[in-house]
Amino acid sequence: MSQPDQEQLDRLQNLGNVASVLLDTVITFLPNNNIQVSAENAESINLYFEKFRLVPGSKLSIFDQNHKFVFEYTEQSNSDGGAFAIPPVKGEKIVLEYSGDLFHSEIVISQVGYFFKKNEDVQNSGFCQVDINCSEGNQWQDEKKGIIRLLLKKSSTTVYCSGSLMNNTAQDCRPYILSADHCIAGVSESGLEQSIALINYENKNCNADVSQSDVALTGLKKRASSNFSGGSDFLLLELNEDIPSEYQVYYNGWEMVEDTFNSGVSIHHPKGDVKKISTYSTMLVTPNVDDLLNSAYWEVIWQETNNGHGVTETGSSGAPIFNQRHLVVGYLSVGLSFCTKPNEPDYYGKLSYAWEESPDSSKRLDVWLDPINTNQTTLIGSYYPCDDSIPKSEREFIQNDFQVRFSEHKLHVTMFQNHAKQMVIELINLEGKTIVSKRFNSKVIDEYLDLTKLSQGLYFLKITENNRQRIERFAVFN
Repeated sequence: MSQPDQEQLDRLQNLGNVASVLLDTVITFLPNNNIQVSAENAESINLYFEKFRLVPGSKLSIFDQNHKFVFEYTEQSNSDGGAFAIPPVKGEKIVLEYSGDLFHSEIVISQVGYFFKKNEDVQNSGFCQVDINCSEGNQWQDEKKGIIRLLLKKSSTTVYCSGSLMNNTAQDCRPYILSADHCIAGVSESGLEQSIALINYENKNCNADVSQSDVALTGLKKRASSNFSGGSDFLLLELNEDIPSEYQVYYNGWEMVEDTFNSGVSIHHPKGDVKKISTYSTMLVTPNVDDLLNSAYWEVIWQETNNGHGVTETGSSGAPIFNQRHLVVGYLSVGLSFCTKPNEPDYYGKLSYAWEESPDSSKRLDVWLDPINTNQTTLIGSYYPCDDSIPKSEREFIQNDFQVRFSEHKLHVTMFQNHAKQMVIELINLEGKTIVSKRFNSKVIDEYLDLTKLSQGLYFLKITENNRQRIERFAVFN
């Protein structure tokens, strides 16, 4: 295999430097304690605050240039009152409307992020990319809800990267985000405090240009990482604030062993665009190229599908790659594929390598993703691995009222509830293919699933009720 050329390697380090920061932006004071920030020829504007503290009962509302409501912030938005930021708002103008106690709140604007109109590459991914809500994403509607668009702040620029929320064995909803270490080159600790994680940024339908997301969380801390040079290029971040359960995010599961992974996808935000999906149907392999610690990486070749030929671009870095069991096994480090060269390989850091990469806890993943030392090699994803705010009667779906038994080559599933709810029971094989799918709307489920026609191997039983689910793994022996 040929060595990547310099232009391709440069792409690793120069991801998404498309937002300059202006100090001479025009700020206009409007009646009723309102402020308008304007920047001529801007595609979008976002704001960085040196201090941001709202007292109880106060709120700051953000509107675009057409006075359309975009975001709202309260005393809970930045609990420590320090550095803060709001995501980009489309247009040349942004209006801040404040209501409440003006004298005891502190709002200090330090910088204005300016996204140039003339840079047509901003949030405009390649022609070959495939929307997550096209048919290729039909089987990945849970996993997509854990994909994060990161806007990372350097001193005078920002960069886009991708990442994934990750479940951990403590099942405590810690908001860990797995990404790539090279994404934070030049990003200081204070820059992370003003970096933004955007959730659920996607088109509502396949290729439909309806992409606004109002779910943005500000403030990150680095928990662990490994350099690209001589390492696996992983990065584990943690959001400063817990993610509210009403956001319905998905904490993706993982598999940290080296196995045969012969199909799967990567979900990402190329150039900061809405979620896209790239598909592979050939085995992930350990590469043999120069300039890589080969044992630390997976090599993947993307497949053409019905709606395009998904590849990776700037901004895709850090995106997870999933195996056929819908589990994360890596994170994008080096992308050589382009829409004009869709068959070039991409390289993903191996989760298995990063797991115990160093004796230092800040340079390995197991300390964070297996904090209770279970030594398990696989963890399934979940919409709410914790969430004590849900009433006990609601949590019983996951914890108490669900039983699975084997009887004469049959799977016996029983469920008892206080009132009828719509539920789906699915049998899924290791390739991620749904073999059986049954829907119920009843207080009592007493269902036998015939296993006699299944080949010997490992399977998953998935029970779904609204956005809550439980997955059990079982083996069939003939």
